[in-house]
This record gives sequence, C-alpha cells and structure tokens, in this order.
Amino acid sequence: VAPVPSRQSPVPTPQLWILAALALVSLLFAFGTPLYAVLFYGVPGYKQLHSAFRWVFPYTLAMAALAGFGMQIVITRLRSGSTAGRGRRVVRVFGWLLLLAGGATLVVALLSLSVPAPFFSLGQRIVDSSDLARTVFANGRDFWSYEWRHVLHLGLLATLTGGWLLLAARDVRNGPRTTRRIPWTIVLPAAAAAILMLDLFLVLGNFNPASDPDLLEVTPPSVAFLQADPSLFRITTFEGEGTSKTLNANTPWMAGLQDVRGYDSIIPRQYVQYMQAIEPQGQLLYNRISPFYDPASLDDPLTDLLGVKYVVSELPLDVAGWQLVYDDEVKIYQNADVFPRAFIVGEAQLADQSAVLDRTRAVDLRETVVLETTAEAVRGEDAPATGSGFPRAALEYAGQLPVSELPPAASPQLRDAEISRYGMRDVYVDVNVSDRGWLVLADAWFPGWKAYIRPFGVTGEGVDAEGNPLETELPVFRADGNFRAVYLPEAGQWTVRFVYSPRSLQVGIYVSFLALISLILLGGWWAWGKFYRDVDDEDAAVRTVAKNTSVQMFLSLLNRAIDFVFAMLRLRVLGPTGEGSYAFVIAIYGFFEVVVRFGLGTLLTRDVAQEKDQAGRYLSNVLMLRLLLWVVSIPILMVVMGIYARGGNLSPAEAQALVLFQVSLFFATLSDSFSAVFMAYEKMEYPAGVSSAIATGKVALGALVLLPPFSLGYVGLAAVSLIMNIIQAAWLWIVMRRTIPVHMTRPDWALQRTMTIQSYPLMLNHLLASIFWRIDMWLLKPLAGAAAVGIYSAGVKYLDGFNVIPSYFTLAIFPLMSRYARDSHESLIRAYHLAIRLLVMIALPIAVLVTLLSTLLIRILGGSAFLPDSAIALTILIWSIPIGFINSVTQYVLIAVGQQRFLTGAFVIGVVFNIGANLLLIPRFGYAGAAVVTVLSEVSLLIPFYIAVRRHVARLPWFDLVWRQVVAAAGMGLTAALLHKMELVAAGTSMIVYIGLLLAFGTFKDPDIQRVMRVVPFIGKGRRPVATGE
Repeated sequence: VAPVPSRQSPVPTPQLWILAALALVSLLFAFGTPLYAVLFYGVPGYKQLHSAFRWVFPYTLAMAALAGFGMQIVITRLRSGSTAGRGRRVVRVFGWLLLLAGGATLVVALLSLSVPAPFFSLGQRIVDSSDLARTVFANGRDFWSYEWRHVLHLGLLATLTGGWLLLAARDVRNGPRTTRRIPWTIVLPAAAAAILMLDLFLVLGNFNPASDPDLLEVTPPSVAFLQADPSLFRITTFEGEGTSKTLNANTPWMAGLQDVRGYDSIIPRQYVQYMQAIEPQGQLLYNRISPFYDPASLDDPLTDLLGVKYVVSELPLDVAGWQLVYDDEVKIYQNADVFPRAFIVGEAQLADQSAVLDRTRAVDLRETVVLETTAEAVRGEDAPATGSGFPRAALEYAGQLPVSELPPAASPQLRDAEISRYGMRDVYVDVNVSDRGWLVLADAWFPGWKAYIRPFGVTGEGVDAEGNPLETELPVFRADGNFRAVYLPEAGQWTVRFVYSPRSLQVGIYVSFLALISLILLGGWWAWGKFYRDVDDEDAAVRTVAKNTSVQMFLSLLNRAIDFVFAMLRLRVLGPTGEGSYAFVIAIYGFFEVVVRFGLGTLLTRDVAQEKDQAGRYLSNVLMLRLLLWVVSIPILMVVMGIYARGGNLSPAEAQALVLFQVSLFFATLSDSFSAVFMAYEKMEYPAGVSSAIATGKVALGALVLLPPFSLGYVGLAAVSLIMNIIQAAWLWIVMRRTIPVHMTRPDWALQRTMTIQSYPLMLNHLLASIFWRIDMWLLKPLAGAAAVGIYSAGVKYLDGFNVIPSYFTLAIFPLMSRYARDSHESLIRAYHLAIRLLVMIALPIAVLVTLLSTLLIRILGGSAFLPDSAIALTILIWSIPIGFINSVTQYVLIAVGQQRFLTGAFVIGVVFNIGANLLLIPRFGYAGAAVVTVLSEVSLLIPFYIAVRRHVARLPWFDLVWRQVVAAAGMGLTAALLHKMELVAAGTSMIVYIGLLLAFGTFKDPDIQRVMRVVPFIGKGRRPVATGE
C-alpha cells in the first residue's frame, strides 16, 4: 500500500494521485457501476465488449505501481532516519485501523466455530435477499460455510498488513539496540513480499488445474473423419435439450477445421446479421455465435452459401439434403447442396443494405450475386485507380451505381473456379470463363481486402521492368451480405489474387514507430540535460571526442532507421513507377547539393576551430558564397530539366518536385553552414539532435501527404522537404545564437576567393563520388523508364544501409593509420591488412545472406509490387560490397600517406567506366545491367587504388588475406543453396557453417585479429594476451 504522499516524499505527488485515480476508476468500471455506462454508450463499438471485469488489469497495474512507490518511500526514510512528516502519522493510523479490524475479523471467524447459529441466520437472510445467491446456496448454513474461509483470509491479511505498516512507520534507528541491528531495508520488503505471496497462494493455490499436455495431441475419431476431407468446407454443430457443448466453439480450429460458430469479444456486424438471418443468436450476450438449434436452419440457402458441409450433433436429424456419414460418439451429417468456396455467376443485382439478405434468399444464388448500394460495400480504404470494363462509379461507391449501369447479365457456359492457394491473408483463384461474370469468394468481406487479376500462368506482382502492370486491381464488393465478389471483365483464363493489406495496419505500425522514435529522442534529451556536464579537467578533450563521436554515430543510425521505415511506407504508396520518379529527382538534387555546398562545410569547421573569434566572419562569407552558388545552379538545373523534357523523360510532377527541392536546397545549405560552426565548437550534439527531430517530423508529414485524403505523391514529399528545411535552418540559427558567440560581418570577397580555391578539390572529389554512385539513376530514367529506376532503387537502399559498416569502420581507424603513416610504415601495413581481413570477413556472409533472403527483404521494404525484379537487382548489387568495403578503407590509407590528389584521378576513371558501361548495358538489360555495372565499377575503382597502394604502401598478399573468408563463404553459400526452401533455417545454418569453417582454418589465431577479439564485448572477456613483439 502506498503511503499518503507528503512534502518529504521522494516520489512526485502528481504520479501518486494519477495512479490512485486510475485504480479507483478501473475498480468502478470492473464492477459495472453506473459509471460503466459512459463507456457502454459513449465509445463506439464498446457495446460488443461484455467484459467489464477486464478493467482489473489497469487496476492491478496502478496498485502495483503505488505499492512500488510506497516501498521506495519506506526504504528512503529508513536510510535517512527521517521520523517526521504527516505521511508517517497517517500510515500509523492506517496500520492501527487495519490491525484492529483484522483482529476483530479473526475473532468473529473463530467465534462462529463455537457459536454458529447467529452466523447461519445471517447467511440465511443474505440468501433470501438475493436471487443469484439462491441459485448457488441451499440455505444460510451452506452460505456461511463457504464464506467462512474468506472471512478468515480477510482477517489474517488485514492483521498482517496492519502490523507491517506499523513497523514501516516505526522509528527503528532510535529504538532498542536489538532492533537497530536488524537490516530493516531488507526485512521490510521481504516481509511485504511474503504477505503478498501468502495472499496469492490462499486465493489461487488450488485454482489453476494441472492437466496432461499430451491430451492436446489426441485426435478424436470424429475429428479425424472431418480432417480426411481435402476440400475447403465449414462445419457447425446442432444442439438441443440434454446435449453437451458439442465440439465447443473455437476448439475445431485447433484441428484445422473452419467453424461458423465462434467465441470472440469482437464479431463483425455483417456476420452477426447474416447468422441472425439464419437463426436468432441467443448467445451474443456471451460473445458467441451459437450453434444451430432449429432443424430449419439446415435447410436455409444462406447455410449452403456459407459453405457448411458438415454438422456435428448428438441428436438424430432428418433434414432433406443432409446425409448421415458418421455415427459413433457423435453423428456427422453431410450437406449435399453446399456451395463451393469460390464460384462464378453471370448476373448481379443491387439491394439496399437492410434488404440484401432477403434479396439473397429470393434469387438463384448459383446464377446471381446480390451487391449492396452502400458505399461501405466496396473496399472502403482506397478504390483502384483504373477499372477493367466496369463503370467508374462502381469503383468508387457502390451507392452511386444506378441499376442501369450494372453490367448486363452474362451466361458463361464455362465457369470454372479453383482455389490454387489458400493462406491466412491471401487467396489465389484460377478461373476459366467463357464470358464475362462475377467471381464470388465465400469468405468474409472486410475493409482492407484487395483483389488483382492477371493472365493465368503469369508470375510476379506489381509491374515489370518496363513499367507494364503484371496484374490489374479490381474493386472488391461485399456480396450476398457477407462475402467478397469481383467482376471478371472478359472471357479467358485468369488468376485472381485476394490479399488482405489494410492501410490502417501499415499506418498504425508506422505511427507506433514514430512514437517510439519520439520517446527515444525525448528520453535522450532528458538524459543529456540530467547527466552530461562539461568539466574542465585533464580528461576533457577525450570526453569531448567521445561525446561527439558517440552522439553523432547513434543519431545517424537512428536517422537511417527512420528513413528506412518511411521508405517501407513510401514504396508501398508510390509503387515502382512513383518511387522511380522520386529516386530520379533525388539523384538530380544530390548533384546540385554537392555543387552548392562546394566542400565549404569542412573548410568552415577547420577555420572556425582555429580562430573562434572569427567565426562570424567565416560564416558570413560561406553563406554569401553558397547563396551565389545556389543562384548560379538555378539556370543549370533549368537546362538539365529542358534536356530531359525534350526527350519526353521529365513529367510535370517530376518538374514540380525538382523546383521545390531546388528551393529547399537553399535552406539546406544554411543548416549545413550552421552545423559546421557547431562542429568547430565541438558541440555536435546540437545539430545531430535537431537533425533527428527534423527527420522524425519530416517522415510524419511525409506520411500525411502520401496518404488519403491528400495523396500528393512525391511532389508532396518535396513540399515537406522544403517546410522542414526551413524549420531546421531557423532552429539551428536560434540555438547557435544562444550558445555560440557569432557576430556576422560584411562580405570579404578576397576571403571568398581563397575559400573557393581551397574547397574546390573537396567539392570535386565529393562530386565525382556522387556521380560514381548515382549516375545510373540519371541514365536509367531515359533509357529504361521510371519503373526501372524504382525497381533498382529498392535494392540500392539496402546497399546504402550496409555501406554504413565500412564508413564508420574507416572513420574509426583513420587516425590510427595516419599516425602509423608518420611513425611506423610497417604498422600501417599490418593495420591495412587487418582492415581488409575484417571487412571481407563481414562483407561475404552479408552478400550470401542477402542473396538467400533477397525476396523476403524486398517484400519487407516495398511489398509484392517490387517483386521479383527488385530482388533480382538486390541479388546482383549486394556482390559489390566485398570490393566496395576494400575500396572504402583503401582510399583512407591513400589519404593517410598523402595521396589524396590521386583519388581524384581514380574517381574520374571510375566515373568514365560507369557511364560507358551503363550506356552499353542498360538499353539491353535495364535495371539488371545497371546492377552489374555497379559491381564492375567497384572493380574499376579498385584497380587504380591498388596501383597507388603498390607504389606508396606495399604489395598486398591477396591470397593470404582473403582465401579463408572466400572458402568459408563458398561453404556457406552451398549450405544456403541446399536449404533454400527454408529461408530462415538456411540463413542460420549457413552462418554457423561460415563461422565453423573460419575456426577450422585458424582465421582467429592471427595475432592482430586476436587483439581485436579481446576488445569485442562478451567475446574477448577472459582471453589471454597474445605476444606480438610490438
């Protein structure tokens, strides 16, 4: 029990009152007091939840939290020796009251053993006054005999609790010497736990039964008989007076049998109405769809349409069309008139929702489907963009569809429909129809179900590499009051794919993720303010470096996670073509971003770090120089847009997005300049934190503009980028003015000329690297189309994610290599060899696993619309990382030995090869050609890199560096190939094989690798040092 809060309490009072209020309200709801009416009548859909007792969960949560706070207060006071306070006095009062009341209750319980007559009389009065009590207890004697142990339980617990409270409020520090020696901070919590355990045992000790779990493995003969039927069917039971709960609801599902009954707290209204049309549902009060009690229900056409093939009963039945097929412990009857799960009809009729079931009974259900005239009857989230031979009004709202616009009735002589795949969230129906018609799937309609049609035999979903749709979306109508129907626009052989993909689930997961990210950021902000302090001591420099590195790395990874999750939503909304246009626009924007930034950020950080009193002068001139560069870039962008537009490769939407991104680029350069000043003052946490907050806001607004009712596509995303860049620039400016002494000055043209000359090599290298990585996007768009860009970019997203590994690795090892390059050439070579070994050791298993799981990874990222093409692109692209990882560390080795100018020439070679190879392969192979070129481009970059390494560092023993990893990866790949049908099992097993082969080859016996292993958490603990002679 939480002590009454006081000013001396170590626990904030508001939390206590909130928890106490939650406990009280939950208790009132749980016991069905008039307050429960607020929920029952005020919350939509709450009437279906006949479970007031479930409010016991928030009640127990609140009480447990209060108890925890109370124990915290008690322990704090014991440690501090505090004896004053209103709270302590109140606790003592409560303790005495509980002790006296508990003792009196125990006396009453024990007295009733000697003098039971008065208590039997009291029990009789209670029984006489309660109808419910009379259904359980025959007389007052039975009532008191049953309740006596509960009275005893109450008295015992009240007495123990009162005694504990008195001890907790006692001044133990100033008591007798014997009590002062007792460790009360341990004894009191242990005593409280013991009292709680006694309470729980007395209540629940004999409540939970113990059953043999093997009973779940027993299959009754009647259930085995039903399981032997390979067709898709449903069952129900028939009950009457004297029968048990025959095959109780929900239990058939454990045996894989589909039951029309159910026990669930939430049952769709349409299904309740459908079942009520067959027979009154008297068990709805208990959250159940009931079995049949009236034999006429078995003769109802709605039962046949529902697919009820078998009825299980303990009673004999004599109903036309039902044949006894099993007679043992129960009787099983088979329905001769049952409908197949999927079938085709030629005509559709419309009916109001209130009359749809009556109309369904009045028509020949094997020839006619009844659709509803309410808007809800069509898939309620978003209608398909185009129809297939069906009036547009029907694609949007069934209620806007006049009877005259219904497709004319057809009479297909051939109307085969066969379910080829039946999953939890998808159903494939192969149809062969000689005329137009309606495909009815006798599964429940619900918002979020989508349907797609494609020619029979065609595999894949979404679009092909040329942007042509592999399948067409169809509107899903609610048919015959409960089921799904789609219109087949023409004769032929088709595959119709039903899939449950509710936008609400996607948005819910996305919003939950954003909430989690927001909590992480808020928690980090709170922890930073509470725990971090700038202390000027001998470790200040080390602490600052650690702070800047860790904060930047953590928030950078967090931003990547945010972007990845947003990409999951964006790709599903935009599809391959829309995502391709967006990726193309971003690729062009990235080029101009490099040009406008011009490498001035690095220069600004360097100069301000050296002359902090000149920060305003340097910042003013960088801002002016970047403004001029931004203005100059505008006509260049117009020229680029004109070239693409003349070739018909720039849509109006893409042009709008480019203009918006160009405007947002101005504010992005402001933010980058302000961030450079923060970095010069070693306050990286400010721009990093703002960047994460802006990233969260950007993806939140991005989701808003992508989804209905706005649906603004990638143009909306460009507008969001502009808004958030403005906010970020203003935010950083305000923070900078408050934390850093910066005084802006007039432009200094001589300084700007010097800055331009010094930063040009940085800009050029960055520009060449950007072209090297993204020129394929520029070329794919005109040569293969936007859809190819979208398909390709889905694979590139994983590639960009994995490239974080060498990026952080090389940044961490670069200072060491620079020092070795100056002091010990031999140590530099050893560090370089070690880096190659480790990076190849990491890259190869990633490549194998991604190759194995490429389809799953793309399905997670973009959904089925990007399959199989994006999986193919990813499978090819991922094999660039073994060489790419080596290139990443090699370029830093060359910088360490002073060969940074050589990098420019190497990147020129790589860019020329990249452009030429893409121009050669993309027209023939599309996105696959671009993926192959990406792999080959890494090779084209490695060749000049290695030439420079041989000249200025040393020859590399390639075989010794990589043969173990390559052979182990080959064994891993072979294992994955053998087990490829079980992807996750194959992934885990092949990884074990890879590590096992590395161990067998003695890979980890290398002294340098052992030195690394010793500092890896959990792995290096307890390892012996290795003598290296160094």
